Amino acid sequence: MKLVAFDTQLLIWGVQGTSHPSQGQLIPRARALIEELSKAQVKVIIPLAAAVEYVCGFAVVDQPKQWDRLSKSFRLIPFDQRAAQIAAQIERRRHEAKATPQKKATKKTASKRRSTDIARQKVKVDVQILATAIAAGAESIFTDEVAHFSELASGLKIKVLNLKSRDYQTQFPFTE
Repeated sequence: MKLVAFDTQLLIWGVQGTSHPSQGQLIPRARALIEELSKAQVKVIIPLAAAVEYVCGFAVVDQPKQWDRLSKSFRLIPFDQRAAQIAAQIERRRHEAKATPQKKATKKTASKRRSTDIARQKVKVDVQILATAIAAGAESIFTDEVAHFSELASGLKIKVLNLKSRDYQTQFPFTE
C-alpha cells in the first residue's frame, strides 16, 4: 500500500474545515483529496508532530475528541529512532549549507542567536514531521510550505506536494 503524509495545514483544511478567507477553496479540495486517497487505497499518515500542531489549536476539553478523530481517520506515526536519525541528517545538511567561517561569539551575536530561537524551533518541528514521514516510508508529503519542505527534503526520497497547485493531481506518485 502506498503512503502519503500530511503536514498540519492539510488537517486544518481537510479535517477541521477552516481556513483564512482567501484560502476557502482549499477546504473542499483538501476534503476531496482525502476521499480520493481513500478510494485509491492510499494510506494517509500523520506525523505526531503535525498532529500536535493541529490539536493544540483546540481548547483542552476538545482535544480528546480531536485525537480520537485523527486516530480513526489516519495512521498517527511517532517520531522514533529511525526518524531521529533522518532528522539528524537533515539538520546537519541544513547547518552545513548555511555554514560561515566561525566567529568569536560576542554579546551581540549571542543575543541575535536567541532572537532566532523561535524560527529554529519551527524548523525543528518541520524537520521532525518530514523525518517521520520518510522513516514511515511515505512517498510524498502534502504541505502548504512547499519551498521550505523542498529545501529540507533536498536529496531525500520523498516528493513535496502542494494542494494549492492546480495540477497537483499530476504529481501524485500513486497514480500509474
